Amino acid sequence: MPSSIPGRKVSAWRVLMRTMRVLLLSLVILVGLPVLAWWIVGLVLRSQGRQELHSVLVELEQKDPAWTWERLQVDRPAVPAEQNFFEMIQRIARQVRPVGQIPRTLHSQEHAWQEYRQSVPPNHRWLPQAVTVVRRDFQTLPEALTLLRSLKKYPQGSVQITLDANPLATRLEFLDHWATLSTLLDLESQLAIQEGDFPRAVGHIQTFFQSSRLFGETPVLIGHLVALSSHRMGLKTVEQWLAHDTAAEQLDQVQRWIEQDNSHLTSDLAWRAERAAINELFTALENGSVTLEELLSHDIPNGDWYLYQWLRWTYWYRVPRDRATYLRWMSRWLEEVMSRPVEERLAAAKAFEQSLQSDLQVPAAPVTFVMLRYITSTRVMVSQVQAVALNRCAQVAVACERFRQKHQRWPKQLDELTPEFLAQLPVDPFTGQPLLMTQTANGLVIHSPVQQLEGLRRPEHPREAAGLPEGVLVGFRLWNPEHRRQPPLPTQLQLPEGGND
Repeated sequence: MPSSIPGRKVSAWRVLMRTMRVLLLSLVILVGLPVLAWWIVGLVLRSQGRQELHSVLVELEQKDPAWTWERLQVDRPAVPAEQNFFEMIQRIARQVRPVGQIPRTLHSQEHAWQEYRQSVPPNHRWLPQAVTVVRRDFQTLPEALTLLRSLKKYPQGSVQITLDANPLATRLEFLDHWATLSTLLDLESQLAIQEGDFPRAVGHIQTFFQSSRLFGETPVLIGHLVALSSHRMGLKTVEQWLAHDTAAEQLDQVQRWIEQDNSHLTSDLAWRAERAAINELFTALENGSVTLEELLSHDIPNGDWYLYQWLRWTYWYRVPRDRATYLRWMSRWLEEVMSRPVEERLAAAKAFEQSLQSDLQVPAAPVTFVMLRYITSTRVMVSQVQAVALNRCAQVAVACERFRQKHQRWPKQLDELTPEFLAQLPVDPFTGQPLLMTQTANGLVIHSPVQQLEGLRRPEHPREAAGLPEGVLVGFRLWNPEHRRQPPLPTQLQLPEGGND
């Protein structure tokens, strides 16, 4: 009888062990096999993605041998520091924002002064106290002012860009300096016009166009957007100059600057550089120096948190196909949109967006999905086409001013400008139709025929809208000589104290 107890104990132990083995086997079957299957499927998909990527890279190498980041950088000229435009703007910016110190306070950046400035039509002078505010600001920046006035002597500029491990986190310091430069250059050019020093204003117009060209030659997409902004500011300064100077000289030269700027406004360099930089980002994703969480933590696809988690856990095998998808679509953007004449680009960009939205592979490629929304959009293309439209309006307007100075009247038709003042009449890049000339009560407007377009708004402030006929969205204004340089208008705004001259 006592000997039977150990047997029962052994049997219970065996049952327990058998149960544990069954549970373990069940766990392996229920969890291990799906994980193994997922891993095998992932390896197959990763292999397929690599094959697709290889095919895309071979095709890309054949069509554009200089497409990589290294090759885009290697041909950039090396400009000595003492001759480099970008070194100069850094020196200017550090006068306003000294390293390790509190930035200088500019009264002309206060809201009341900015609001006053926007309220003054281009052909009116400022109140004396508004001029005083700007003069006093520059008196606190004597070295910056001297450098600013010398910028036109620096027609060369180049910066070597070294991408961070995460290319999207690369610090482009020279672009930070642009904000300071554009503010000071705009103020100084307007001050020159208010003081009647028109040759000085024309020198600053040259600097605007020069900076536009140099930023446009820099291989980053944001550099292209800065180039568009600088060019627009240059054209607005031309418009303001002609609203005050009844015997404007240097018109031939200014017209040549405007015409020369047209080439970099339509360049595809920025998008080629963007493609190359994001390709480097995929390399960082592959080697683990950048994670998907770092890129998408604030931009969850479609706002779907569960989809985002799924992408996180499956991205190790998705990344080659994501990379191939991105390179294929960016190359399509360059071929289908950027290679076209500028008059056809907006329609091509809309067709590209529709095609992109219908591709079911794109939402499954998270980096492609996020990046293409921002850099291949009709909104960006509208900005480019708008810059070209304003450029062409300005070309024709300056030719009209030259015609007026010679014949003491405005042209009755734009055909009168060719071939003496214009080799040929440019067309509107939005519509492909001829630009329009509309005479107003106090002058003339050269404008685009486009009257409604998403992304384009009619200017609201008098500085931008005064003299524009109803419905005009993009145009360049000229004033009759008797309506130029009009007296200051009264204002109810309380301007900042600038002291007395």
